[in-house]
Amino acid sequence: MRIVPGFIIREIAGEVIVVPTSEAAGRLSGMITLNGCGRFLFELLQEEQTLDSLTDALLNEYDIDREKASADVQKFVASLEQYGFLE
Repeated sequence: MRIVPGFIIREIAGEVIVVPTSEAAGRLSGMITLNGCGRFLFELLQEEQTLDSLTDALLNEYDIDREKASADVQKFVASLEQYGFLE
């Protein structure tokens, strides 16, 4: 899985915002805000990833256990799927 083309990340006034461009603007009217973990995962998803590769990357970046990392990844990916951000 990976993020569909047409979304860019911008930092505005200390907030990390995902902004749709071109055809992606039809998928989302507005912007979404990401926390540090969300930004980390969103940036990884610019390239093809699996749930396991995302979980492993989260474990390497943050001091959390595998169960928490896996749950966080699954929740984040489910949110992205709900809004059609993944291909």
